[in-house]
Amino acid sequence: MLTALTYDTFLNVDQEYRLVWKSHWSPVKCLYLWTRFSPFVDTAIAVHIRTWPNIDPTTCHALTSFMRIFAVGGTIITELILTIRTYALYERSLVLLIFLSVMWLTIGGVNIWALINWTGSLTQVPLSPPNSCNLDSPTNIGVVCYLSLLIGETIVMLLTVWRGLHTFTLSRSIYRHSQLVTTFYRDGVLFYLAIFGGLPSVARDLL
Repeated sequence: MLTALTYDTFLNVDQEYRLVWKSHWSPVKCLYLWTRFSPFVDTAIAVHIRTWPNIDPTTCHALTSFMRIFAVGGTIITELILTIRTYALYERSLVLLIFLSVMWLTIGGVNIWALINWTGSLTQVPLSPPNSCNLDSPTNIGVVCYLSLLIGETIVMLLTVWRGLHTFTLSRSIYRHSQLVTTFYRDGVLFYLAIFGGLPSVARDLL
């Protein structure tokens, strides 16, 4: 994962420099940069603790907890960016903003509750090498995080598709729209499909 993340970053560094780094600073730009580069932190920690020989159990537990909390926090920020995008697609509808804000505050609260319970139930994975750091929870509490985010993303995706179909129907042509708006619709659906692809493994965990 760390290799793929690094490779992807190098592939897009020229576009990011032109379109992001050279643009004016704004709250959305800060959120993007955090979402873009923060995965290096928890992914690097994951690699480090897996290759750290004779790691202290206390240190292992602390780093594993931080890594998971940091990763879920980054995911929530990503969802915040998607919420802002949906808000923009609906021409800054106040009603939609209130609905999305309540929805993501609720999902954020569920995730905080799940993470607190998850970090309190960490144990060494059976058959792990001695003195290794390979912790997980014997419960399926992590599924709560995934399913809550999936529900929220499903709502955002349906709102995006509905707006896209409505807009394209009115104009009778996708080519009358700007590349930016078209990218919003395309990437929003593809992002959802990428998240939804993890559903079979979650279903196996539940069973």
